[in-house]
Amino acid sequence: MSHGIQPDKGSETIYLVRDVVTGRLLAAESVRISDTPTITALLQPIRDLGVPVVGAVSDAQESLLQAIAALWPDIPHQVGQFHYLREASRLMFDVDRKVRKQIRKALQQDIRMVRRQLGAHTTTLDPTDTDDQRTATQIAILDDYALAAQTALNLDALQPFQYASPAVDDALGAIATSLGALKKGAHKARS
Repeated sequence: MSHGIQPDKGSETIYLVRDVVTGRLLAAESVRISDTPTITALLQPIRDLGVPVVGAVSDAQESLLQAIAALWPDIPHQVGQFHYLREASRLMFDVDRKVRKQIRKALQQDIRMVRRQLGAHTTTLDPTDTDDQRTATQIAILDDYALAAQTALNLDALQPFQYASPAVDDALGAIATSLGALKKGAHKARS
């Protein structure tokens, strides 16, 4: 199995070649150019070892496909499940990204405004007044809820199967449920 790990755009790519059966790392190299000659040079020592290669699994990068086909023309080559599923889920992932963006756009400004108002109200309170201390505690709790909502809007997805918009919806729903319980508790306390 061979695959490349590219930490940051424009940085070198680290290629790892492992034996899938034993898990043993056979080669690891950092390369600036991932063209067919470079990948072939990376894989050639593995071929020279004479280790029987019965198949290859990769990320379907064209230069990798060509290098493996040149060095081991008779072995089957398959795309790794992660890469296959990532490509298969790309359309849904893009839709989810748009939905999350719409949710964030609809709520983010209001949440920021509420947090500013809570902060402004806190500055008007007298820390020595008992009623103001109670109000400050309530404002701190409400600010924690607003911060939780703001954090929920920034939940991210992880392709292929972890979508952000359902996670955001779940988090916001949990916050709403908790706020509802607070409201019920406040009504009972007043009665």
